[in-house]
Amino acid sequence: MLFSSSRTMLLTIDDPVIAPKGLVYSTAPRRAEGDNGRSYFIKGDNNETVFAEIAGCILADAVGLPVPAIALCQFDGDDVRRK
Repeated sequence: MLFSSSRTMLLTIDDPVIAPKGLVYSTAPRRAEGDNGRSYFIKGDNNETVFAEIAGCILADAVGLPVPAIALCQFDGDDVRRK
């Protein structure tokens, strides 16, 4: 299943993921832990980036490209960039 309609609450948002040498991550992804015990890569913390990431995954899946499962998550912290 590409997309789950349930919303996951994030318990933490950690430091940015460091890209391997020679690779550039365009959205400065971060790791996070959800209240469901799963780990996530957060690819954006504003509406524009979130929309672009989700739309890109849905379109890629529609044309048969391999895409990891995606989830819409929520974080109630006062600063999404704080550990």
